Parts: sequence; structure tokens; C-alpha cells
Amino acid sequence: MKVILSKKGLDSSFKSLCLLPIPIGHDKTTKIEFVPIPDKFDKLKYGNIESYIKSFTKVMKSDEAGKYKSFLKTHCHLDPQLENYFNCKNFKGSLGQIEGFQTHLENNSVKVGDLFLFYGSYCNLISENKITKQGKHVIWGYMQIGEIIKPETLNRSERKKLKKKYPWLKYQPHWNKKKYKDIKNNTIYIAKDICSFDNNLKGYGILDYTVSLNLTDRDNDNTNKTSWKVKELSGCKTSYKSLDDKKGFDELGQYKVPARCQEIVINDEKAEKWAIDLIRRHTYQNKSITILNDSAKNLKSQINKLAKSFSKEQILNITCEQFCNDLMLCKGLTWEMVHEYMGYKLIIITDIQFLKNKLNEQDKFFQLLQKLLVEEREIVLSCDDNIDNILNNQNLIELIRKHSRQ
Repeated sequence: MKVILSKKGLDSSFKSLCLLPIPIGHDKTTKIEFVPIPDKFDKLKYGNIESYIKSFTKVMKSDEAGKYKSFLKTHCHLDPQLENYFNCKNFKGSLGQIEGFQTHLENNSVKVGDLFLFYGSYCNLISENKITKQGKHVIWGYMQIGEIIKPETLNRSERKKLKKKYPWLKYQPHWNKKKYKDIKNNTIYIAKDICSFDNNLKGYGILDYTVSLNLTDRDNDNTNKTSWKVKELSGCKTSYKSLDDKKGFDELGQYKVPARCQEIVINDEKAEKWAIDLIRRHTYQNKSITILNDSAKNLKSQINKLAKSFSKEQILNITCEQFCNDLMLCKGLTWEMVHEYMGYKLIIITDIQFLKNKLNEQDKFFQLLQKLLVEEREIVLSCDDNIDNILNNQNLIELIRKHSRQ
């Protein structure tokens, strides 16, 4: 399965409308929202959809809000579509592509089963009066290809049949026969219903933000957003050479994104594994069991035996250190965002001492963890690395039994 890093959405290049990237955290949640690019040739306006822009302009109390209010009367190109904005039947996620970038996808043999990871330009909302000026590239959504259609090759009967099958196509801008009549390679990618790599995941979706979704090097606050660092992709070759003429991600996972580059294809098992892990970690659909810290010997196999009702795909391994990075090192973090992260049915922290070393007992985050210890909806079990302490914990056993009956 190839992974395509696909740049989609508004960014600071549209200076006539916006001088800053779109902020994350405007509504005190972790949800990332997609803001499409403006396009005067499309009928739809930003104000026609219940969008990020509408709610954001209400939140901001400074002059910054005025820069975004102009969007409401502006025509936009709503693509890709990963949410059912118009409440259509049989909705599926979709993406349209044309000309050189579509040719690039074809030249790299992108086909059914391959996976788009969509990224765009974002920044943090520090308060209702302040936005960080430093932008970053963030993965905001995904789509696994289930079907590929080329509207300009269809006859009238075929178009009618597809329109009946997918009523939402009339809202997909690349279905517009008049607009794309002279573009032979106009292509629409339609998502799978369910991901082939995980039956618990829809074939498309928008993700919940943590810093793990940042492509931009987060080890350097002053770096340009096009300077990426993804350790999991170290050594992966890309369909575009980096700006410094490297064939892909270097041994440190660094990659400088070429200008005007929309579709970066990676054909590597490391990239596939990384992409699947990101999707599982950042969708609500799969939040069942999270194991923090893999230092306990045989912890994964023991928990698997105990929680027989859960599939392997529902058991996610993440280190305690990464958990801290996601929640504590995210600039502009609100405790509502932390609570949203705690929306998992079960979180097991086996290395509580690590957290204590990171946190002061007076810290709000530490207090929140302590509070969650006694909440049934979001139980956090803190214990040491002794596996017996986990297996003998009656609260854990009862919780698993409860969810087994659901």
C-alpha cells in the first residue's frame, strides 16, 4: 500500500484573504477542521457550509477575526470532502485531482487500496486575542482509495447511474462537467467504506490533533514549516526529491518539501506502518484500549489474553514518553484538549514514576490523572512495571467484562 502525503486546504499563500494559517484549538478541542481553498469558479461559498470559519470568527475578539470574516461571502473549492456537509445518502469521502499532479499520481501507479494522508498549514491559537505566527504542516485527514472515476470519459448513461448511486457527487467540484470539460485527466478518487487494514475504521476521516501529527520539525521552534522531521520515515524514498535534492527522508527523518508540491508518493512498508498507526491513534472510532509504556515484560501478550473480546487492532501501544510529548509539549494546550485525549475507554499507565518525574503534584495535569483514577468512563490504572499488579486489578477485570458484554 502506497502512502500519498497530499497537501490540501488553505494556507498563507492566499494572502488576499488570510495572512496566517488556520489555527488549531479555536474551540478548545482537539478536532482539526479542513478549510478549503477559495475558487471563484465554484458556486459554493464558505458561508454555505457549517465550517471552521463560521465558528472561528465568533471566538476571536481581536482584529484577527476580521481577516477571516471575509471568507463567508467568498466562493470556495470544497475538496477533498471527508465530512457529509450536505447530509447526502450513501456518502463516501472523495478527492479530485487534475493535470500535472494527477499525472504524477498516475506515473507513480497510485491505485485502489492506496492511502492518502492529507496535510495543510496550521498554527496554534494561544488565546482569543492571539495566534502564533509560526505555521506548521499538520496531517488533518485520511482516505483509502476504494474507486477511481474519470468524469470526462463517462457517457450520459454512466454519469446518470453514478449520480444515482452517489447523490453527493453533485457537490463534488470535480464532477462539474462545464468547469472541467477541457481537462482530459480530471479524476475523482472515492473512499472505501471500511479500511482494508482495520475493519474498525471508516475508509476516510478527519483526525484529532496531537503534536504527533506535525510534519514540521517540532524539535526546532524557529524552523520553517516546510522543514519536516518524521523519525518513522527515515530512509524512505519519495516521488519528489527534497528541496536540497535528496531522494527522500534522510537517516534522521528530515525532508525539505519542494515548493508547489501537492502529492508526495511513498512506497515503503515503514511509511505504511507509520500511517496506519497515526490513523488508529487519532480517530475516535478506535479508542478502546491504550497501553502507555511498553517497558513491562510481556505486557502486550498478557493484556491480549485478558482482553480476548478486543481485536489486535483495538489494542494500541504508545510509550509513556510519547504520551507526555503529545499532551504537555503542545503549545496552546487546554485542559479540555487533555480531557478529549482521555476519551479512550481504558488507559493503562504502567510507569507512573515517569509521569511523576515529569510533573509536579500540584500540576493540573497530575491532578487530572488522579481524578480519572476514580471515573468509570475514563479509568486510568496507575501501577508499577509488575505485570501481576495489572492482572490482579479487579477494576480492570470488571471493566473488560463490562465492555465484553456491549
